[in-house]
Amino acid sequence: MHHPLVEPVPLDPEGTDFPPGIRDEAMRLLAAPDGYDAVAELLKQSMCDYPLADLAQAAIALRAAAPTRRNVWAVTDDLVYSQVPDWHWKMLRDRMRTRAYHDAIRANVMPGMQVLEIGAGTGVLAMMAAEAGAEHVWTVEVNPLLARIAEQCIARNGFTDRITVLNMHSSQVIPGRDLPCRAELLVHEILCRSALTEGLAPTLHHAQEELLVPGAALLPEFIGLEAVLCGDVIAGDAPWWQVEEFDLSPLALLDAAAHQVPEASPHHRLSLPVGVAEIDLRGEDLMTPRRFSGPLEAHRPGTVAGVEQWMKICFPGGTVLSSDDRTSSWGTCYHPFGAIREVEPGDRVDVEVSLGIDVISIGLAAKA
Repeated sequence: MHHPLVEPVPLDPEGTDFPPGIRDEAMRLLAAPDGYDAVAELLKQSMCDYPLADLAQAAIALRAAAPTRRNVWAVTDDLVYSQVPDWHWKMLRDRMRTRAYHDAIRANVMPGMQVLEIGAGTGVLAMMAAEAGAEHVWTVEVNPLLARIAEQCIARNGFTDRITVLNMHSSQVIPGRDLPCRAELLVHEILCRSALTEGLAPTLHHAQEELLVPGAALLPEFIGLEAVLCGDVIAGDAPWWQVEEFDLSPLALLDAAAHQVPEASPHHRLSLPVGVAEIDLRGEDLMTPRRFSGPLEAHRPGTVAGVEQWMKICFPGGTVLSSDDRTSSWGTCYHPFGAIREVEPGDRVDVEVSLGIDVISIGLAAKA
């Protein structure tokens, strides 16, 4: 006999799991043979007429009612993934990341602490904090689908009385209303491969000003950016702008400022790793744009097209997590220069790192 990973949860008999405009039709279809499949098709056909977030909530309820009917899942995949990016799965499978957070939480959460987490996801980091002795954990998740799943995961593991999920953006949290007191420690994982573009700086600045006691610990508390000179990580050895001897280089004007590198790419690297910028997440300059510049020295010959960059994530107590690993869910980030240059061992290339409030760019340093 097969056992579902998720126990079936009956749909609301009043149909409130569905948007009002399709509620009656959904309940009528459910009464027929293959009703679950028919309702899944109804949700898919309604994507242009109703908010995707509402339809995705209905899709989750339908999946919960029919956890082993895989056609229901296949038909509703686009809806669910429109609201929950697939990188959440990569994060959960990243054992190195999870272990580093677990080690840091065990080292820094003291019995009786009031803990705040920003970015609940599945609730696993909040559960780690509760397990480590926190008196209560408030975990904030802006995505309603993830907040709902986090609550279910927390209940399944027996932490409902010690963890509260707040379905809102952390900037909307009000002490005394949502948070009975300021927290003594903040756990956060709103990092992306280039560190800042998930709103890290303004989120942490607001939390330290409004939601934490003075001097509260942050997990993590410091990020170093490391980089190497590299060839074109995306195109490989063949220039992408030459196709059947046609020159398509003007297409570069449509290129992104940076690309995710699916795996660490040492065979493209032309220099040794160097720290190129530092981000103190507790620092007063977190909300101040800054620039760093310096040379990277080639240690083998090749064609330099940009830099490959990653994070060195540091927790109080000494735990360090690097995203320069083939198993990392973040991966590394390729910043093309928009120009190429041949180098020999010992040649130096001056680069400039610009840290904005919510963006990082790395390029060739402007000539004086």
